[in-house]
Amino acid sequence: MRAVSKVQFRIQELMNVTVVHESLLTRVNSAFETFVYLKDLPRAYRAGLAEIVRRNQWKRLLSQETEEFAEKVGRWRTQEVERREAWISEYKNDLLDSLFAGLSSEMPPPVEVSVPEFDTNNPPLMHL
Repeated sequence: MRAVSKVQFRIQELMNVTVVHESLLTRVNSAFETFVYLKDLPRAYRAGLAEIVRRNQWKRLLSQETEEFAEKVGRWRTQEVERREAWISEYKNDLLDSLFAGLSSEMPPPVEVSVPEFDTNNPPLMHL
């Protein structure tokens, strides 16, 4: 009986040691995951900075191209208005209005081309 009691006591000690080791192993694993995260942090930081620069460049290019397109469409519209006005001045009369209602009065509407705001939450980059 005494031998069984000693074995039971030794088993309980081993179970207690196992619980302590499991707890330590959990903390070591957590610390290791933190080190893995920290090891990758500089690479991710550089990639993030590069992506912000790329997005800012693209945003400037989009703005520039949109402005150029808006000017081009404005010139097209101006040319079309001039053509219509010339045509109307040559052919406007009551007969024209009765044959083609609206042909002598409607002009193309002004066109607005714009890009809504986006990427407004990107962190600003300081130039050193």
